[in-house]
Amino acid sequence: MLLLLTLALLASPTCRAQNVLGNAAGKYFYVQGEDQGQLKGMRIFLSVFKFISGFQLQFGNNWTDVYGSRSENFIDFLLEDGEHVIKPKCFYLSV
Repeated sequence: MLLLLTLALLASPTCRAQNVLGNAAGKYFYVQGEDQGQLKGMRIFLSVFKFISGFQLQFGNNWTDVYGSRSENFIDFLLEDGEHVIKPKCFYLSV
């Protein structure tokens, strides 16, 4: 489920937050990576309760700034040569 949620952020080379869900505590962000090289990876930072607290994208050999907050607990999803994100899928669950 976490993988599907994170892949939803990679729908295209451009990632966009169009609507703020939940308590409207999020920030609008826009990442454009075509000029930075091919998307090679994504790092998801997790809170103590395993909620996503931030993420970082890797284009070519360079990582973007962290969107959200950085934590010591994170998961890296790295793409091998020839791998691509084809169809991300995600859902929002109000708790």
